[in-house]
Amino acid sequence: MQGTERDVPGLSKHRIEALSDGIFAIAMTLAVLNIDIGELPGWTSPETLFDALLVVSPQFLHYAIAFLTLAAFWVGHTQQYHYIHHVDRTFIWWSVLMLLAIGMIPFTTALVGDYTSSPVAVILFAGNMFAIGVFSTLGWRHASTENRLIEKGVDPAWLIRSYHRGLIIPVVSLAVIGAAFVIPDYATALYLVLPFIHTAVGRHSRPAAP
Repeated sequence: MQGTERDVPGLSKHRIEALSDGIFAIAMTLAVLNIDIGELPGWTSPETLFDALLVVSPQFLHYAIAFLTLAAFWVGHTQQYHYIHHVDRTFIWWSVLMLLAIGMIPFTTALVGDYTSSPVAVILFAGNMFAIGVFSTLGWRHASTENRLIEKGVDPAWLIRSYHRGLIIPVVSLAVIGAAFVIPDYATALYLVLPFIHTAVGRHSRPAAP
């Protein structure tokens, strides 16, 4: 088992960071490409264009939710890698599972944007967000337990708060899934509270100096 707890030959933490940044960027970009108002003639009146944009407003909303939520994941991911000094196979596979879920975001975003009233579409979108958060948190928990992959001297109290912070999006996603059975049209609006929760939690989540 010794080999699983050390660096994997040829895979430094910087290689995983580069792959992660690329997939984050691609997913955040592709999500907007699913917004389509269809073919309109060149002489389309402002009223007709406005009506066409109104039709796709759920797609704009869910693109914004997906983009901002992925941005929150990316910020947390970047902060984690500040403390990680090497990677092992277990951490790599948690990271791969997280990236797999991130790669699904353009699909689930398009699905819920087109079928806002469908509980199935809402559940798939929220389930996608839930999976990203859980895989990210499990990877960080593996890396930080007993300072397995992180720097020595990181405040243990801050680590505990970081685990709790990592579960914010999964918990909100579970709330969205529950709301999907009652008010599917408005369930994903719960994600709009995330910036306020992260801001409130962030005020108390700075690590103490080693």
